[in-house]
Amino acid sequence: MSSTQTVLELQHISKSFPGVKALQHVDFTLRKGEIHALMGENGAGKSTLIKVLTGVHPFESGEIKMEGKAAPIVNRSPQDAQDNGISTVYQEVNLCPNLTVAENLFIGREPRKAGLIDWKTMNKKSTELLKDLQIDAKATDKLEECSLAKQQIIAIARAVDMNCRVLILDEPTAALDPISENELYLKYNELTEDKISFFISHRLSSTRFCDRILFIKDGAVAESGTHEELMAKKGAYYRMYQTQSMYYREMGVAVNE
Repeated sequence: MSSTQTVLELQHISKSFPGVKALQHVDFTLRKGEIHALMGENGAGKSTLIKVLTGVHPFESGEIKMEGKAAPIVNRSPQDAQDNGISTVYQEVNLCPNLTVAENLFIGREPRKAGLIDWKTMNKKSTELLKDLQIDAKATDKLEECSLAKQQIIAIARAVDMNCRVLILDEPTAALDPISENELYLKYNELTEDKISFFISHRLSSTRFCDRILFIKDGAVAESGTHEELMAKKGAYYRMYQTQSMYYREMGVAVNE
């Protein structure tokens, strides 16, 4: 459940590439405990906005403010973003399929003993994490043996365990069929209960899990509100939702109207 406490705020963010205004004075806030959807068609500017927020691209104007920081933050790299409590899970599973679930959960931060990886501790911590998050996988399973949906869930669990304050998911269901997509969303709600989460997608099926929706078009905010509010407006969001809902019904997935 979201609150009125603002943790992250973007003000008047703009970004251009040669011949293209990718972002035009974008404003939004993220509140504690909130699931916020960033929606729009392919090429609307969603991924550019996330890359600006996570330090992949510099922005030309505007400010990013984070609760607890005296001055606006400037993420010059993904590591800066991580240090500021912002973690991202991308649409391509950014894990190693030939390694175990435990190795993927702790990659880059493996527990060590006498300078060597402490496999016993890593497997134990992974087992405890999987149990706490109610993820049906074993620490010693090879990641490649898991379904794509489960691999994404494990990637989210890794980000959650890194104590992020803001969790960004960039098109996490792009490679999933509707049934697997539904499985991921249901588990996502459990994993991110105490986090601020930011969902980026062009699939409007994800909005039924979100508290607020920001609809981007041509690099600018076209519409903003709850699912019910945007459906009542019968604008760009409504038209896109109606088109996609027909596909999901054909696949036997329940669609929220």
